[in-house]
Amino acid sequence: MYYISCRVRICYRSYERSFRARLAILPVQSWLAINIRATPHISPSTPLENTAMEAIITLQRFYIFCALAALYVFIGRFIQYWRLRQFKGPPTSGWSWWWHSRAVLSRALYWHYSNATDRYGPIARVAPNLLVTSDGDLWARLNATRTAYYRGEWWYHCARIEAGKDNVFTECDNEKHDQRRKKLAFGYSGKDNFALESSIDVHIKELVHLISSKYVTSSSGNEVTKPMDLAAKMQYFTLDVISHIGLGTPFGHLKTDQDVNGYLKSMEEGLWIATTIFGLGMNWLRNSPLGPSEKDQAGFGKMMAEARKIVEDRKAYNCWSIENYHVIHHEPSAGLHEAAGAEIDGAVKAGITAKNSEDIISEFEARRLPYLSAVIREGMRIHPPVVCLFPRVAPPSGDVVQVSGKEYFIPGGTMIGYASWAMHRTNKSVYGEDAETFRPERWLLDQEVPEEKQRLSQMTKINDMIFGHGRWNCLGKSIALLELHKTIFELFKHFDFALANPHQSLKAIDSMGLWEIKDMNVIVTERQ
Repeated sequence: MYYISCRVRICYRSYERSFRARLAILPVQSWLAINIRATPHISPSTPLENTAMEAIITLQRFYIFCALAALYVFIGRFIQYWRLRQFKGPPTSGWSWWWHSRAVLSRALYWHYSNATDRYGPIARVAPNLLVTSDGDLWARLNATRTAYYRGEWWYHCARIEAGKDNVFTECDNEKHDQRRKKLAFGYSGKDNFALESSIDVHIKELVHLISSKYVTSSSGNEVTKPMDLAAKMQYFTLDVISHIGLGTPFGHLKTDQDVNGYLKSMEEGLWIATTIFGLGMNWLRNSPLGPSEKDQAGFGKMMAEARKIVEDRKAYNCWSIENYHVIHHEPSAGLHEAAGAEIDGAVKAGITAKNSEDIISEFEARRLPYLSAVIREGMRIHPPVVCLFPRVAPPSGDVVQVSGKEYFIPGGTMIGYASWAMHRTNKSVYGEDAETFRPERWLLDQEVPEEKQRLSQMTKINDMIFGHGRWNCLGKSIALLELHKTIFELFKHFDFALANPHQSLKAIDSMGLWEIKDMNVIVTERQ
């Protein structure tokens, strides 16, 4: 019995060695089977060997497929990297979108763009096919009236309100955009809309009345303070003005002192979703029917239904509210309040407007107040109201540009975006070494001195780009500036503002380049 057992073990080991030897040459056999149709005499002779060979062939085919796929991806990435190799940027930005996606999802994309241009130069690479620039001259060239550049669908279509439907803001075809713009321009220019200024005056009065009737705290200190979220009131004011001018009927936020039908809440939620989709690279979801619908009972869909009900087939374009940044965004200094207040008091004494009068100062008179204009410009510069990317796509033939005296070739199809924070807030080459300091006096230069006149002209040119430039200049620019001059004057004519908690900053979140401002709590007292 022992003898039989030993013979079995010997035979098994002999067979095992033979099988391993055959298995060792199977890769060669599989290669022959795949490439030259191996002849029958080298085919496996047992079912076990046949199964092993098939498994190895399948595995090798999988490896070959993976290798070819990896090679394809690598070649594609390398070509993308090589096209823009002359532009420096954050690590991995030339090979993947990881850096950019992470920046978008941080809700502080403006800061990352600024940091990139500060570190790598006025034109930096932030993704395989995306550059951003803080150079004002280059940005003006890309946005010129007859530019061959066009809007990047990758970003603009993510900002659509309705799936598959463009408006003047999201239209990427230059000719169609120009046609849409011409239809809307007259209504927003103020030249043919003679009721434009009076429409704004109505809502300034409503704003002043709302604050004086509900939120004024006695300066005697005998009553409980009444903190007011100034950001919310400014949003109410802006939506009422936009709806009045664009549709003929205001939504009524100021009269009710609330977010009518949840419009603002819906917009904030929509912006949050759009930012997340954009950051994850899932822009195709914006073309699905998941957005607001006119059948909704509240929110943005309800607003769409109301707008269509008031004026059929009419679309309105708006500039985001920016008054809240200038009234009290930064911790106020005594010097700033004294200077602004003195100019307003001087206007009252000069008879431009009466302190207790319900008459609103005219735009003409408001623009004659130099310090007020300086505060507005400096406020927009230190905290740009819109920090969107606004990508432009180079024409198919490419383009040669000059940045800081250096010549660059931009290949066709390359996207170039706008680094607003770096162009305005941290731009020391234009605004000086104290560029990050809020100092309205920088705009009060002596224009009789040629050097100061030239410097002011350059600062003004860059500052005006906050509202776009050339072909894509903001349609609502004149309305926004009209609101700013009149509203800030009237607010400071009637009230004094102080931060409710100087040690707690407001919440400012960047969503698709638009600001969500919350907790801008102030204490309001009547101006003596």
